[in-house]
Amino acid sequence: RAITNASTTRISLATFCGPSEDAFIAPAAPLVDEQHPALYRGYEFGEFKRVIWSKELKGKKALDHFKI
Repeated sequence: RAITNASTTRISLATFCGPSEDAFIAPAAPLVDEQHPALYRGYEFGEFKRVIWSKELKGKKALDHFKI
């Protein structure tokens, strides 16, 4: 919720941040074992962005692309 002032101009600014393109995303090794296997393969953040912005999804979720 925001309170605005009718007598002054309101400016909104969206900012985005994220890891570098070559940042490797994977489950933390201590959390993965035989009883708790990884559900997704590791990937670089740049690959994740390419999947999101490509036409490959066709109704699927981006993370579906990385399921093991």
